[in-house]
Amino acid sequence: MTSAPPPGPSGEGIAVADDTTATRRGGAHPAVPGGGRAAAGPGAGRRPSRGGRWLVVTAVVLLSLTLRPAVNGMGAVVPELRAATGLTGSAGGVLLALPTFAFAVMGAVAAAIAARVGTHRTVVLALVALTAGQLVRAAVPGTAALFGGSALALAGVAVANVLLPGLVRLHFPQHVTAMTGVYTTAMSAGSAVAAGVTLPLEHAWHGDWRLGIGMWAVTSAVALAFWVPLVVGPRTGGTAPVAAQPRRLGIRDLLRAPLAWVMAGYFGTQALQAYVLFGWLPAILTDAGMSDTVAALYVSLLAWSVSSSRPSRRSCWRACRSPRWSACWPAATWRVTSACCSRRRG
Repeated sequence: MTSAPPPGPSGEGIAVADDTTATRRGGAHPAVPGGGRAAAGPGAGRRPSRGGRWLVVTAVVLLSLTLRPAVNGMGAVVPELRAATGLTGSAGGVLLALPTFAFAVMGAVAAAIAARVGTHRTVVLALVALTAGQLVRAAVPGTAALFGGSALALAGVAVANVLLPGLVRLHFPQHVTAMTGVYTTAMSAGSAVAAGVTLPLEHAWHGDWRLGIGMWAVTSAVALAFWVPLVVGPRTGGTAPVAAQPRRLGIRDLLRAPLAWVMAGYFGTQALQAYVLFGWLPAILTDAGMSDTVAALYVSLLAWSVSSSRPSRRSCWRACRSPRWSACWPAATWRVTSACCSRRRG
């Protein structure tokens, strides 16, 4: 695999802060979210500074940490939320289905938004939406604010989640594997911590469900503080070399590819299972007699075990070529959950 030259000198992200400007100056398009090699921005031929490199690493890690608490924190407080608001089971199902809808809708348009306004600006906008949405659903009374704020926050999660792989390719072309491991580990840690500590912190601070889902806006605000300098920082001059780009597949090509359908079904089923478990398992366990804190701890352990046992890219490829393997997951998940609940009742 040939590697692209490292991005610019005064901080990798700062040197390519204006993605669209770099394209107009004659460089290749800098970020290809989800695939392809991203060409560097202006000043790409020079070695980045140590401070700039660590700024981007920190920004990527903080972004990864913020992408799951908005989902798992909500799942932890659902039993309390429904009891306090009188939300029906159907309405609760819609609320917990919003992550899937957000990924389906916003994930499809994230690359187009990034191509128009720039990848780094899009990440900043996603973090603003994530922070604002969490504050709205926690602070503004009413069911409309709960659903609207959740939709806004999850739209930001979906967009940032889609752009992360392209950002890693852009800023770390020679360390894609290592940085992918770093950000997926951070994402898993954020998922497990949010599921496990939301209720203990809420109880320790004598709050209610609004505090439980609102406090995670702090993490996204901190991540936003590290991403803003990558957009508004000083730009460096220079001519961006054009990296060799693989042929891009259009949507029609994907629609005609059987493997693309199998992969979409595999990863879609995987995501569906995760969101169903993280959203509803706390309610299932509390209905079976557990305390809400212990139920949240179970979900935290589940989140960490699932993420730490994530299969390699090669095993995912094999699974996609054999859809029967992925079809076993729903049955296995149901059997484990049913066994836990029946054992608790006994």
